[in-house]
Amino acid sequence: MRMTSFELSELIVRKGIKSRTELLAYANEQKLTGKSDIAEFIVNRGPCVVSEVLATAWEMTNAQAKLDRSKKTRIEILSKKQLRDNAQAVVMVNGSLVQVRC
Repeated sequence: MRMTSFELSELIVRKGIKSRTELLAYANEQKLTGKSDIAEFIVNRGPCVVSEVLATAWEMTNAQAKLDRSKKTRIEILSKKQLRDNAQAVVMVNGSLVQVRC
C-alpha cells in the first residue's frame, strides 16, 4: 500500500523532521531496513510535493498556537512579558529568606 501525503505529514511531526534533508536521511535509513514507503513517496512525488507536505505538516501542528497569539492584543502580550520579567522567587540562603529574580 502506498503512503499518503497525510501519513507522511503525521510521520514528519512524530519524528520531529524539519527539513527535506532530514526526511531523505530518515527515508534512506528506513530503506536499509527494508521499508521503502517513504523513499518511494519522495521519488514518485518529487521535491515540490515533499516540500509542501513538510511545510503543511508543521503549519497544521502550530496553527492553534498561532491563532491564539493572533487574537491577543499587543498590551496583553506586553503585560504577560512584564509579569514574567518581574517574577520573583524566595529561596533559603544560610537560614535567611532571600528574594531573587527568576
